[in-house]
Amino acid sequence: MMKRKLIITICIVIAVVISGCTNKSIDSFKDEKDHLINKILELEEQVSQKEDDIKRLQDLNTKLTIEIKELEESFIMSRFSSYAMLKDKYDSFENLKNIYNINAKYKIKDDWYVLDDEYFKLELIGYKNAKKVDFYFLRMESDQGEELIFTDNDPSDGWIYTNDSISEIIEKHIKAPKGKFSYEPYFVLYTKVTLENGEITQTLKLPIYYE
Repeated sequence: MMKRKLIITICIVIAVVISGCTNKSIDSFKDEKDHLINKILELEEQVSQKEDDIKRLQDLNTKLTIEIKELEESFIMSRFSSYAMLKDKYDSFENLKNIYNINAKYKIKDDWYVLDDEYFKLELIGYKNAKKVDFYFLRMESDQGEELIFTDNDPSDGWIYTNDSISEIIEKHIKAPKGKFSYEPYFVLYTKVTLENGEITQTLKLPIYYE
């Protein structure tokens, strides 16, 4: 009888021990699982932050690339304008407003007058005592030479060239293919003034194109 009780007691002790070990293992597994879940969430947050940083840097790179391209094109256009006025070395683009009065829709971009409309009216300022004024244009990227477009012999209303359809003279500017740059077509307008004493003087070139 004693032996039987002892065996039962031993079995109960073993069962309690096993049960304690099992509960401890479950608690340990649960803790490890919670730790892993928290670690995964933390890593996902870090990945998301890195993705945001990468997107921000990509956007910045795109913006800077566009700005660099625009600056390069602006520099090229300004340099080409300077080339167009190369022989006018004693004058500058800024002085054009003192030589010509432009009655047309336009904007100034990189030292070029960019026309936005068909109607165009150009008045030469001064030269009240001149005999006549010849208006010329020259296509920059062509070897066709200068062309006379109008002769004004009447100074009573000023020295004026008017054209209701300027695209007949100045072709529309061609947009360059993506990744390339085009000069075509750029023009300069200028006049040759016959003074009272018969001497002929040429005015400053007006860099111009039509969009």
